[in-house]
Formats: sequence, C-alpha cells, structure tokens
Amino acid sequence: MVTLSRRARRRRSAGAAFVVLAVALTVAARHPEVASTVEAFIEAGARGAVMTGSGPTVVALCTFGTAQDVADAVPGSFVVDAPPPPVRIDPDPSGVV
Repeated sequence: MVTLSRRARRRRSAGAAFVVLAVALTVAARHPEVASTVEAFIEAGARGAVMTGSGPTVVALCTFGTAQDVADAVPGSFVVDAPPPPVRIDPDPSGVV
C-alpha cells in the first residue's frame, strides 16, 4: 500500500489539491519510485502531483514562486510555465515589411 508522509498528508488536508488516479496507485505499488516522486514534489511545495497516463511521467502543479524548488526536489525535473508563444508565419515571405 502507498502511504504519504505526515507532511504530505498535512499539505493535502490543508486544502492543497492532491489527485491520484487509481491506475497511478496500482503502478506506484509496483514501482515505488513513482510514489516517492509524487511525495517529493508535495513535500517541496507542489499543490498536487500525479502520474500522467500509464507513466512514468509525473507532473506537479505549483505556484511560480515554488516551481524551481519543486523541480529541484527530483533530479531530472524541469519547470514549464506555459506553452511557448505561437510562431508567427509571415504571409509574405519576401522579407518586405
């Protein structure tokens, strides 16, 4: 069974959004690194964390102020704050403005 640390439970019970899909619990039971990654994100200040799809990607939701601390909690993690702006395609590729 997957359990959370006291700090993670406190964050969750304090109103932090914490979403775990049933499939994630099943995978986490077989792969404890998924559960430890979710817990590390929560303990670092994420408002929620969940394994996406069938894994192994874990996504954490957090404020801009805590984003880097959350990413630093798990090696290989990085901050993504939004999709990049769309590329403007010039209808006149001649270069004349």
